[in-house]
Amino acid sequence: MYIHKNAIAACIVAAAFLTAAAPCHLAAQMPAAQPTQDSITITQPLWGGDTSLPIGPGISIWLTYFEKSAPWLYQVAVGICIIWVLLGGYMIMTSGGKDDRRSSGQQKIVQAIIGLLLLSFSGFVLRTINNLFFV
Repeated sequence: MYIHKNAIAACIVAAAFLTAAAPCHLAAQMPAAQPTQDSITITQPLWGGDTSLPIGPGISIWLTYFEKSAPWLYQVAVGICIIWVLLGGYMIMTSGGKDDRRSSGQQKIVQAIIGLLLLSFSGFVLRTINNLFFV
């Protein structure tokens, strides 16, 4: 049994090494990006396609990156919301007549839907406030 534990530990170490070494190997195969004075090249953008961000004053690079990443982040949030609703439904189905477990499942579903609605309407609210105060 002792040898078997060592073999499992060796497999875990090998998997961790291969996981850590794979991005380095892929990065070594990528052609070197040509730096320019007016943009920053991103090797793996979240949004796909265009890999350059324009250089601007202050935090404009970060804001541009976030604006381009927003659809991807929204999709991740919708996926988390769906998982949360499924978990709440599972809790309701397996409550077995226990009111506390059933109400906990209902709360999870309501919280997920409210969070998704807040996320969906936050852009509208921020654009409205921005237009009112920063004309």
